[in-house]
Amino acid sequence: VKVITKDAEGNLSEKYTEKPAQGETVILTIDAGLQKAAETALEKRIKELTGQKGLEAAGAVAVIDVNTGELLASASYPGYDLSTYYENYSKLSSDPAAPLWNRVLQSTYAPGSTFKPLVSIAALETGTINRDTRFTCSGIFHYKDMDFACLKSHGSTNVVEAIEKSCNIYFYNVADLLGITKMNEYATAFGLGTKTGIELPEAEGVLAGIPYRESLGKLWLPGDTIQASIGQSDNLFTPLQLANYCAAIANGGKRYVPHLVKAVKSSDKTSTVLEKEPTVSAETKISPSTISIVREGMLRVITQGSLQSTFQNLKVQSAAKTGTSQTVKMVNGRAVKGNNGFVISFAPYENPEIAVAVLIENVDSGTATGKVAADIYEYYFNTMKSVVVQQPFNSLLP
Repeated sequence: VKVITKDAEGNLSEKYTEKPAQGETVILTIDAGLQKAAETALEKRIKELTGQKGLEAAGAVAVIDVNTGELLASASYPGYDLSTYYENYSKLSSDPAAPLWNRVLQSTYAPGSTFKPLVSIAALETGTINRDTRFTCSGIFHYKDMDFACLKSHGSTNVVEAIEKSCNIYFYNVADLLGITKMNEYATAFGLGTKTGIELPEAEGVLAGIPYRESLGKLWLPGDTIQASIGQSDNLFTPLQLANYCAAIANGGKRYVPHLVKAVKSSDKTSTVLEKEPTVSAETKISPSTISIVREGMLRVITQGSLQSTFQNLKVQSAAKTGTSQTVKMVNGRAVKGNNGFVISFAPYENPEIAVAVLIENVDSGTATGKVAADIYEYYFNTMKSVVVQQPFNSLLP
């Protein structure tokens, strides 16, 4: 508190009645090296993909410790240089690419096929299917007076194969038997369409279903359940929600509250004011057999499926699920169709440590995003594990 006095002649004098004190030091869960690696991997891949369909690519990455909920890296692209933020604020705030917008926490997207492991969990836990339940994919699913398509004809498929091959028709059949209410009961347990509780402002998202549709004054139709089962319809989730949902699959069904604050130290660093303990927001109580089946399907995406070539040179075994959702954006007054690509992943497959969610807007498919996750694993399990660098207090990181 500073008192400024002005005398009759206009002279000013200043006196502190309460001197400023140095504040406490907040230690984040973010690892500077991993954060840099995530930003670099995301930017590199986006620049390789930018320009497809005449739409500008953008993206986000979230990396979570599956056993604590600590957010280890959070990258949003395009970004900005903090050291020139004030000088460039006008330009940044008017940029149509929205570099000031945090896509990890504040953007919501239809998740596409990354939702299929969740539908598998719901169907297995309710007894709607078992590991050996098969449906035949001929490429077209006839439902009432509508036809729903798959990317190809997969023939007779069980749940593990359906996750690996991302067979839409398998999940259309499952959705018809399961119903939207049960599907959403499990989606809610895994935190999809709800705020995660992280210490920063975040979007809630939307869980497609009867309550949301009624809030709009509209009806939920049977065909909507079919669409919702493959991550379409009204479903909208943040990349952070997708990472946390994947982390819960990785750790056996425990959903943590993601957090950024690791600890708070006194100004002289001699005492700890706060030590953040992991907080469980939901014990989903999913059976080990169900988790094992779903994880096996996600493993096959890496070992036999669409990400085999992308992940084949990594020293660590991982598991993943890709996803693609269709978008329509206005470009120069005309509607342009594009895709958002996703991958959710965890590693190592045995005794998982981290979960990764990657989103890239306006790309061909979720498979195209896989390289970002692979680069993150390369850093985490090689460079980061072999070289531990002490990150200093009170210094600006490069």
